[in-house]
Amino acid sequence: MISIIGGGPSGNYAAYLLAKNGFKVNVYEEHKTIGRPVQCTGLITASIDDVVKIDDGCIINKIGNVRLVAPDGKELFLKLKKKNYVVDRVRFDKFFCEMASTEGAKYVFGKKLLDFRENGEIEMLFENGRAKTEVLIGADGVNSAVNRDKMRFVIGKQGRFKGTFEDDTFTVHLGIGSFSWIVPENKKTARIGVIGRDVNNAYNELMKKGKFKFIESQSGTVPVYDPRLKTQIRNVYLLGDAAGMVKATTYGGILYGLMAAQELNKALKNDDDYDRLWRARFGKELHLSLLIRRVLDRMKSDNYNELIETFSKEQLKKLISEHDRDFPSKFLFKLILKEPRLLKYMRLLL
Repeated sequence: MISIIGGGPSGNYAAYLLAKNGFKVNVYEEHKTIGRPVQCTGLITASIDDVVKIDDGCIINKIGNVRLVAPDGKELFLKLKKKNYVVDRVRFDKFFCEMASTEGAKYVFGKKLLDFRENGEIEMLFENGRAKTEVLIGADGVNSAVNRDKMRFVIGKQGRFKGTFEDDTFTVHLGIGSFSWIVPENKKTARIGVIGRDVNNAYNELMKKGKFKFIESQSGTVPVYDPRLKTQIRNVYLLGDAAGMVKATTYGGILYGLMAAQELNKALKNDDDYDRLWRARFGKELHLSLLIRRVLDRMKSDNYNELIETFSKEQLKKLISEHDRDFPSKFLFKLILKEPRLLKYMRLLL
């Protein structure tokens, strides 16, 4: 018996893969339904197409351009080689849930895990009962009850707003919070948010960038990747946000969670080392993103202004536009080779 705690994308996809391979799988979800509450921007790069083919009904918009705005108002406009997807997170999560259910995975709703004990079998302690399992997978987010090494996290504040938007362009205002975004669902609705220490002030500053009418809040916490975290201890595994598998640059983790689900499936199927498998596949990307974040967090307004000016060079724009931000190792060093002066920002790591 394999028990998965959490019915988000990574937990549901792992359930699908494992059930398809003949494992008996139960998924325990603390909420009454899949996909809610929504606490995610839902913007995914085209790299997901190399991992799993999602149903077109999950996609509500496709983004072909990125606008980066410096504190001094100068803009860098990038045309992406491959469009990003804006997904309906409820439909997206349910898509993977339905895949898993079709393969025989069982879902139990309204079950919040409080703790677990290991004594041969694993005994799970819920708010309203107990259950035993041979394998326990924590896919229960940043406040995971399975992860006993509690992670650092940052606070994200996001809302859906009415307004007037370019539906093919998402905008990032550099210097507002650690990271800010305006991601359009269409010409009249967008997801607008910010992550950072002083998140309320940063959010209020972002609100001044347009005339927006509030629809609903989608705020939450986001884990900070810790390269020292063990994601497998005997028959207990961590997956997705519960393992901190989130890139520190833009704080997205859906793609990594799905990739980790594939590696976890291989590990359980072949009795292999899960930690080794997923780190070999994308661990360096998470680590590089963490280093980049440390540099970004120490930059001042003048640094951001200068950075936009530097990246305005056509050869650099082309290089950035051609690569997905989920894999910085594929373009970071190429950027430095074309513009060695970027190395000066490394001093901010000291």
